[in-house]
Amino acid sequence: MKLRLLPLLLMLALAALAGCAVAPPPDTGASEPVAEADEGVAGEYVPTPRNETVIVNEIGGNWDVWESYNLLAPNAAAPGIWQAAQEHLFNINWATGEFVYWLAESYDYNNDFTQLTIKTRPEAHWNDGTPFTAHDVKFTIEMVQSEIALRMGSTMQEWVASVEASDDHTAVISLTKSNPRFHMNFARAWGFPVQAKHVWEGNDPLEFKNFPPVFTGPYKLHQEFPDQAMNIWVKDENYWGMDGMGVEVGPTYYVTRLERVPETEIADVKVNKIDHPHALGDATLMQAAVDANPAIQLAGWRDPCPRAIWFNNAKYPLSLPEVRHAINAAVNRQKVADLLFGVPTVPARFPWADWGVHDKYSFEDIRAEFELDYNIDRGNAILDELGFMPGNDGIRVDGEGNPMEFQINVPGFANTEYNIAFDLSEELAKMGIKANVKRIEGQAMWASLDNGNFDISSHWFCGDWAEGPLTFSDWKHTNITPIGEKTNTGNRWRVNIPELTEVMNQIEQMSPNDPAIEDLYRQAVRLYFEHLPGLAIVQTTYVMPFNWHYWDGWPTSDNVYAVPFTWWPEFKYVMFSLTPTGN
Repeated sequence: MKLRLLPLLLMLALAALAGCAVAPPPDTGASEPVAEADEGVAGEYVPTPRNETVIVNEIGGNWDVWESYNLLAPNAAAPGIWQAAQEHLFNINWATGEFVYWLAESYDYNNDFTQLTIKTRPEAHWNDGTPFTAHDVKFTIEMVQSEIALRMGSTMQEWVASVEASDDHTAVISLTKSNPRFHMNFARAWGFPVQAKHVWEGNDPLEFKNFPPVFTGPYKLHQEFPDQAMNIWVKDENYWGMDGMGVEVGPTYYVTRLERVPETEIADVKVNKIDHPHALGDATLMQAAVDANPAIQLAGWRDPCPRAIWFNNAKYPLSLPEVRHAINAAVNRQKVADLLFGVPTVPARFPWADWGVHDKYSFEDIRAEFELDYNIDRGNAILDELGFMPGNDGIRVDGEGNPMEFQINVPGFANTEYNIAFDLSEELAKMGIKANVKRIEGQAMWASLDNGNFDISSHWFCGDWAEGPLTFSDWKHTNITPIGEKTNTGNRWRVNIPELTEVMNQIEQMSPNDPAIEDLYRQAVRLYFEHLPGLAIVQTTYVMPFNWHYWDGWPTSDNVYAVPFTWWPEFKYVMFSLTPTGN
């Protein structure tokens, strides 16, 4: 029988909140033979043997950039480089929470966390055969420090006093101040990308193309097809990780292409022309793909950023925590999760993804201290107590006659976020609050947040992926800039909670392994729920379709062994798990 999508999606919605994997798809059973793809069918021709190639359709990226693989300069790298070739010193398997030593074999701090020593792997080398060394680490940090416009330039300028390579495999980084988490800059997705000194030296890092690209990863660039928005990568037969880490990518070729329209992707899937159709973002389209080819299986997983409502905490009356709690009472999270998202998901209970790595920060006993559920009557009672009474037109006004009228800004391209904002506006109307929803296009959306020229916004809630409470670090009241003045500190929301600032200052100075830090985590989470500077609404669930006709080993909803998102740097670890089916 064919896999049915709707039962799967219901299981996704009911998956355990604490886990990162979601329910498995039903067994597809025996499948009928599917016709082989050929040149004349949907999509462009890929000039590599199909049974040796993984073909992934992608969204976004710099598809107008070619013959350029500079990951340091803004918008200077062609697509696919993070997944195919760039590697980190350390990795985090976000699906399991495991910290993995990769190009580096160890790190160590001094007693006061003002010096970090990194040991690189002697067996690691660049794809041109040149050894990867501590001199590459030192060179890249100093190059990035020299130009704030480069990736993480401001971070390295702020934190690095000096860096030395005491030998070929020992980099010693002296910090400007204590920081027990500085190594995480080299571990996070899209983190600090160490580059080859022997390739970059003497070049302007803002203009250098790094073409042909020199990296340490398992694939090398094979061909570019700008007119088809397609790159072809070929397995590096001398990849250091085969001996050094005992890993090897299965497919000889890795093809990244700009996603097509859903109808074309479904046609391609039907004849096994692609391995991942990316445009199929809702239940109906994924069902069509599954109906077209029973070899399609699904992997559901959470994005790190719950969808959220943000407040301008510096703007009266949104500056009042009680008003923010009243608005929270109008948020019907279960309705959003069931009906307004692309696929059914679950309400967000904390302001981070419900990955297993965050379990130890998700204090349900603290959350239970507050009334946070959808309850229009409670919202009305809060506003009555504050003295915001309905005027002649039904809109509440304060004691001076100021009406409760707000605008909810939404990024122009964001449909789910628009649905959340529109539903909230309808619920707020039941409480005598008028809220208009407006799409803001392009950079104007983000400029309005940076400058504080907004009331409420509906988009996403991206905090610290590895240590949930660090989400609040940017919200220090000492980082507030006046409305109308651009903020460069991260506190776009003008959060003003001095007690939270004090707690976060203490957390930042402590190792996350210090047992005493849990009490501070608890204090930070309690202050968040007490003040509600922003509202996490629902977990962002994405369902990734993968084609098992040519390749075994894809993640599935009951086996999310690595991040299944094809646009993430960690997707290369999925490629390490693929084996040919023999088709």
